[in-house]
Amino acid sequence: MEQPPIQYPLVSILYCVKCNWVLRASWYQQELLQTFTSKATTSDDADIRSVLLTPSYIPGTFKVYVKKEENADWILVWDRTENGGFPDAKTLKQEIRNIVSPKKNLGHSDKKSVKGVLVAHDTTPPAPTRKLSSQGSNPITRIKSHEPTQSDLETYGSPRLASSHKTFCEECLDTLPPAWEM
Repeated sequence: MEQPPIQYPLVSILYCVKCNWVLRASWYQQELLQTFTSKATTSDDADIRSVLLTPSYIPGTFKVYVKKEENADWILVWDRTENGGFPDAKTLKQEIRNIVSPKKNLGHSDKKSVKGVLVAHDTTPPAPTRKLSSQGSNPITRIKSHEPTQSDLETYGSPRLASSHKTFCEECLDTLPPAWEM
């Protein structure tokens, strides 16, 4: 029996290709697959059945969506610009769990972090229009610039990016909120 290439619940991670966030997106993909499929023996046992990496050509995009069923609406789980940065893996797992399998125990990912923050392990499904709070997240600090090497210039694509080792495309740098500025 052949397994279909896309199954639901489905997670889609949109990432800016210009910002070189494919490795970050694939790391989140690996974390989600390990957490939500590692104990499954069939696709029916998995809490998440597909995780897609979706390149975005809109500068600065990093969003995570969940679609529970083929004809269901997409639920926005995380938006880098609205939520003030990238999520901790633990937070992202908790948010997705609350949507796809609210009764699932995430083990160590359900323990309080050093900051004492825990996304509620609630058996009530969240409203699809909810917005995540960025309260409690670390403020983004400025990184001192240094003189970029030729290797830095090749890796980061421009003197401006290389000088601070930030991985944002030039378009993103021009439109970042004040906390992200160089």
